[in-house]
Amino acid sequence: KDYIKEVHVEEGIEGLGSMIFRQCTSIEKVLIPDSLKSIGQYGFGGCVSLDEFTFPENIATIGKNVLSGTPLSEVYYAGEDWSRITVDSGNENVLERLVVKKDTNQSSGNTAGGSTGNTGSSGNHGNSAFIVHFL
Repeated sequence: KDYIKEVHVEEGIEGLGSMIFRQCTSIEKVLIPDSLKSIGQYGFGGCVSLDEFTFPENIATIGKNVLSGTPLSEVYYAGEDWSRITVDSGNENVLERLVVKKDTNQSSGNTAGGSTGNTGSSGNHGNSAFIVHFL
């Protein structure tokens, strides 16, 4: 896990399962396509080299503690309506730094748009194919 520097999820992938990249301490860059709709719990938790993260426009469900333990300085949402997304608990570090790129009514630090709760996101996460770059 210490040798993964970049993760590029291929277009068409709809979900990433729980703990898929948890504790991958060398990940510095993650590229996620707009096709991604869900990220399971602790998906990128403990990725201590990850400084920036962008949720794709079509994300619908963010599992518990998706980015916990990451030193994020910037978190973006590529869509317009953050309020439609189900955000499970443990994502306070995400919400505190969130910038909705296309929405001029929301700014960094605005937590009013997200909903919190247990989604039971153990359903179909689509194919979990991705490209991992070893640098």
